[in-house]
Amino acid sequence: MNITVDGLMFGYDSRPVLEDIHFEVPPATVLAVLGQNGAGKSTLLQCMARILEPKSGCVALGQTDLSILSRRELGRLFGYVPQAAGEQSLTVFDTVLLGRRPFIRWAPNDEDLNIVREVLDFMGLSRLAHRPASELSGGELQKVLIARALAQKPRVLLMDEPASSLDLKNQLELVRLMSESARKIGFTAVISVHDVNLALRFADWFLLLKDRRVHALVPREALDATLLEELFDVRMVMTEVEGWTFALPIPDSDNRDVGLC
Repeated sequence: MNITVDGLMFGYDSRPVLEDIHFEVPPATVLAVLGQNGAGKSTLLQCMARILEPKSGCVALGQTDLSILSRRELGRLFGYVPQAAGEQSLTVFDTVLLGRRPFIRWAPNDEDLNIVREVLDFMGLSRLAHRPASELSGGELQKVLIARALAQKPRVLLMDEPASSLDLKNQLELVRLMSESARKIGFTAVISVHDVNLALRFADWFLLLKDRRVHALVPREALDATLLEELFDVRMVMTEVEGWTFALPIPDSDNRDVGLC
């Protein structure tokens, strides 16, 4: 089912953060949300997850307006991975099991436990299952939070800078897992990122936010240097290395020869 965001507006008192946001995402798509710091990327994802309530507008999955759903109903459709993990007091297994909460009435059943085991294996976390989550590195904990969201078996997975705590190897592994699972399982992933080149490794579509509004919504093949220059206010060039596309900023000529004293 398509995700539709129609006329979304959000702000704090008199300070607008998002204005008149419109876009639609087809199913089984990986959408990267790009923009400068303060563009509203995290706020958009939190509005879509109903962590924040927009001042106006609608977020819909298919024909269903998400605002009419209970938290349990929403949790069966949407998974959310925040930037910050917060305090962790459970084991890795029990933390991931929390992702089954929208489906559990009294106690987890065998299906819930098996789903947790499958997700831990998929994410390469089985060896850490009985470790306290509080003892993990930042990168390991981020993978646990992603596993918790995957345990929900969501139709839509919202991830706010999921690779920010990961080293390069784990960043590439994460985007591979997300791309493969989104297409294999059929969920839609909406992922905010700062690293354009990382996004170019996994995204089918790009949502560009600037000045609190949608600057462009384009498929991967339409993302070019001109759009990125408009988005980030720096000169850009697109190049290919061994079949992979990269976006590179071009230094201002005034700064090209500046050295250190």
